[in-house]
Amino acid sequence: MDRGPMNESNTKVLLIEPVLEALGWDTKDLDCVTREHKVYDGTFLDYALVVQGKPSLFVEAKPWGGNILDPKWTGCYGHVWVGT
Repeated sequence: MDRGPMNESNTKVLLIEPVLEALGWDTKDLDCVTREHKVYDGTFLDYALVVQGKPSLFVEAKPWGGNILDPKWTGCYGHVWVGT
């Protein structure tokens, strides 16, 4: 059966969410995982994983097979930070 292209949406459903669930994150519980999390500059990241009520770990999805080093996506790396 042809599943269609592995665009970003399909990558989320078929790869990222199953991996998050295997790691113990309940992707259906909005107290644990939120989608399209707005960050400080008004842009959105695909997932925020919530620890003790606070978004603490962020996941940005890209299509399966895409080159994450492509300059068109380097802007998302600016959202990675360590802090409280």
